Amino acid sequence: MTESAHIAALEAQVAKLLKKNAILEAELLSYRRFCQDDRKHLSPGPGQRTIGSLLLSIIDNTSIIIYVKDADGRYLLANKCFSDLVNKREHDIIGLTPAELFPDEVARQHLQHDAQVVASGRPGTFREQAVFADTTREFLSDKFPLFDENGSLIAIGGVSTDITDHVAAQRRLRQSEKKFRLAFHTSPDSINLNRVSDGLYLDVNQGFCRLMGYRRDEVIGRTSLALNVWHRTEDRQRLVDGLRVKGFVDNLEADFVDKSGNIRRGLMSARLIRIDGDDVILSIARDITDIRRTEREKEHIEEQYRLAQKVEAIGRLAGGVAHDLNNLLSPVIGYSELLLQRSTPADPNYRPVEQILQAGTRAKDLVHQLLAFSRKQTLEYKPVNLNNTVQEIGRLLRSSIPEDIQLIFSLAPDLQTIMADVGQIEQVIMNLALNARDAMPHGGRLLFETAMSELDEDYAAAHPGVESGRYVLLCVSDNGSGMDESIQEHIFEPFFSTKKGKGTGLGLSTVYGIVKQHGGSVLVYSEPGEGTTFKVFLPVPVEPPVITPETKEPAIRQHGSGTILLVEDDLGVRTLATAILESNGYTVLVAANGEQALQTARDSAAPIDLLLTDVVMPGINGRQLYDQLLATIPSLRVIYMSGYTDNVIAHKGIITPGLAFIQKPFSVKTLTGKVQQVLGD
Repeated sequence: MTESAHIAALEAQVAKLLKKNAILEAELLSYRRFCQDDRKHLSPGPGQRTIGSLLLSIIDNTSIIIYVKDADGRYLLANKCFSDLVNKREHDIIGLTPAELFPDEVARQHLQHDAQVVASGRPGTFREQAVFADTTREFLSDKFPLFDENGSLIAIGGVSTDITDHVAAQRRLRQSEKKFRLAFHTSPDSINLNRVSDGLYLDVNQGFCRLMGYRRDEVIGRTSLALNVWHRTEDRQRLVDGLRVKGFVDNLEADFVDKSGNIRRGLMSARLIRIDGDDVILSIARDITDIRRTEREKEHIEEQYRLAQKVEAIGRLAGGVAHDLNNLLSPVIGYSELLLQRSTPADPNYRPVEQILQAGTRAKDLVHQLLAFSRKQTLEYKPVNLNNTVQEIGRLLRSSIPEDIQLIFSLAPDLQTIMADVGQIEQVIMNLALNARDAMPHGGRLLFETAMSELDEDYAAAHPGVESGRYVLLCVSDNGSGMDESIQEHIFEPFFSTKKGKGTGLGLSTVYGIVKQHGGSVLVYSEPGEGTTFKVFLPVPVEPPVITPETKEPAIRQHGSGTILLVEDDLGVRTLATAILESNGYTVLVAANGEQALQTARDSAAPIDLLLTDVVMPGINGRQLYDQLLATIPSLRVIYMSGYTDNVIAHKGIITPGLAFIQKPFSVKTLTGKVQQVLGD
């Protein structure tokens, strides 16, 4: 191989490495022509040494490895970068093979690549490794054949670039991408990538598909607008605006519409990223629909609890003041009745007294409504067919419902009998009907429906306060003004009213209390402008109730006979009861408390037939008084009276349920009738 051929081949490869710099290329071509002149082979001039020095300077100062090997793989040339890496001087590398520089496996790899270039006679690019100071480095090697002027291969040139850091970075990137793909596709949360500009989905995970009900291929390539994903499009704009300001958005709550049209609640966080030159939203959303529903149910239960506490407070208030109120009302009602009995409508005082009686009766009814709401009134349970009760109330409503309101009845023929206080159930129906009337000032339809209803555990769980079981259902519906949720939350509270000063605000609270006291439930369904439906569930007894024929109450006689010991600590009630009883022919012995009653009984010459006593008194209570008198008067009968209800008194353990009891305020008819009943007159 001639020197000129060797230099020509090396020049060509170096020129290629230097990307064919125009000036240097011209000098190299001039040098090639000079070297090919046989007369100047042995003594090149100063100019040629300058070019050679330039080439060596380039080769030695580049940061890539440059080398030349002969056909047997022995190094003919190695630049400074190569010698630095193998930690050998350049002239010590010349003549060595890869097997003498690298481990066997690495050397075999290099020689295999050399052989491929020799065999093909064409350049090749290879991934190779080299070990330097126990450190393995990765290289990208461009290897090329070098030919003489006759076209014979004389050597192999190589340029190797250290890509160890690049490969490591790519490896880390691939690992990061793998982790991202794994997290993306296995996350239970909804994750998606969509373009900021138009909402086009670039990718979605299975969490998104589960949340929204779509297959992945149904989403990718379509926009959120086309899929109608956002329940409110302004929520997406809020998301985009937040991303453009800060680059991220955290904990944004929004409603989404799934494939079936159901609204799902999501808690979303997002980041703004760049993909292929586009602004892209990386969004992660967690389905919190059930969480929010549970929170609402919890709030509802807590509201029910607060309502129950309020009910209990009202109940305590009602029970506490009922005794005193009823004592005050007893003389008002009783004396009004006595005065009316002793006068005629022509009497100038008849009408004023009648109005006093009416006012007292309304006050008595108000106290009873409070007791009904607090579920502390006395109920008389009997077998009741709800259809009959509804029809009876329907006839009464004709006179109190305007003609422009149409009454409609849809009553189930197979309705089972329930155990209820028919008077209280009538009050429920009446109150609901009047409430519906007030919601339809311009007329409308008032519908009464009855049906059998089976409430399962799921329904009971979804409606706090409702128990599963078999019920008779009463629905009272109107097509009036309706109510929003804020009103519905308070309609069963005592004294709550939307009638601007009209009414007492106890109508629906009374309904609530009566139904609850019957072991049932009352639910309301309403929307503004769409009317209202009240559903009343009354439990069906496990055992069919035994229906006994009603017996006529004995007629009250105008006069009776016998001696009655009246014990009452309230002067007004005591004086009234004495007047009523004496006007009906009874002999009345009067005492203000238990001690006086015992003394009066000892002093009485006539046998005492009946003890009429208040239950709660200072000192000896009514039950203790009766027990002491019974020891000396075995035939003594007793009637207890109180401003409290009999079940409240029984709950306190003062009297036994089932004993004769009369609640204050009482009317003349009620008192005389109870006395005649107990004495058997």
